[in-house]
This record gives sequence, structure tokens and C-alpha cells, in this order.
Amino acid sequence: MPATAEAGLLARNWLCLSGPAHLPPEITARLHEELGTLLRTAAIQERLANVGIVAGIRTQRDSAPYVAEQLSTIGAAVRAMGIRND
Repeated sequence: MPATAEAGLLARNWLCLSGPAHLPPEITARLHEELGTLLRTAAIQERLANVGIVAGIRTQRDSAPYVAEQLSTIGAAVRAMGIRND
């Protein structure tokens, strides 16, 4: 199986925090604010860096199209390579 770069894909690992559908906007905003504050602390940035993670903070509006694009791109590659989850 080729590496992602050999297959012509720019692969990045990403993590996303998701909540239930129809979460009230004020709760979404508060979670975004609090988690953003936490992720900007030196202690958390150092711990994440120790395992190769650079925290990026995106809003729900920014994240949705990015996640959809990633799922489409990587999903197409997985199907093209015949990878299955049996």
C-alpha cells in the first residue's frame, strides 16, 4: 500500500470536538471560548507538542466544510485502494 504522499494525498491528522445535534448556540459559543482558552495555554501547548500536535482552533462554521472535504478526499482514496473495515 502506498504512503499517502505517494498516493498524491496531503494527509493531516486532525481532531474535532463534536456535540449533539441542535446544541444551543450559546453553549457552542461557550465551549469554543473555554476550549480555546485552554488550548492557548503554554502548558497544554507544550504537552501537545510533545506528541507532535499543533493545536488549531476553528469555529463550527469553519470546521464543517473542512471535515466534509477531508472525509470526501480520504474516503475516495480508501475506496480506490479497496480498504475495507471487516
